Amino acid sequence: MQNPLVLAIGEFAKLTHLSIRTLRRYHDAGLLEPARVDPATGYRYYDAAQIPAAQVIHRLRELDVPLSEVRRILGSPAPEARALLVGEHLRRLEDQLERTRAAVTSLRRLLTPEPGELAVELRRTPATTVAAVGGPSRRRTCSPGTRARWPSWTRWWPTRPARPAACTATSCSPTAAAACWSTCRSPNHPRPPVGCGR
Repeated sequence: MQNPLVLAIGEFAKLTHLSIRTLRRYHDAGLLEPARVDPATGYRYYDAAQIPAAQVIHRLRELDVPLSEVRRILGSPAPEARALLVGEHLRRLEDQLERTRAAVTSLRRLLTPEPGELAVELRRTPATTVAAVGGPSRRRTCSPGTRARWPSWTRWWPTRPARPAACTATSCSPTAAAACWSTCRSPNHPRPPVGCGR
């Protein structure tokens, strides 16, 4: 009659949640040797008392503890020494986790960049009279002569004649521009405007 405390490798694998292949590898590595090996068949048999050790190995391997360190932990007679070895590995895992989190945060920022802070300057200015010119402008600043003639232009602008039909094009030749301007010019405006073909 078979001893109920001796388990075939298949039964032991189910109880410890380790595959048969893994148990064979642990046997070859000297981590978990079977209680008995049948010399005729090569079948491995385990003792029920080996279940806690198999579960410890399983948990350590889930934490990526190398087989060499698992062997050291299991071979340490004192619980304090085992706890020290496990604690060292856990600290390494925590450091690795921090590096992984930092890398993930950095990658997320690269993939979805946050808008940068805009420098906002608040300024109070007194009310000022301004003028606007319709249409595109080629000049960004006024020459001293234009600035000097600006008051007379602002007085003349409301009283100017209607624009002739010949001048409705967006741009025209210098000859057409001169002819067009001669129709509607005033004494204060001897030359065609900048936007009319000049």
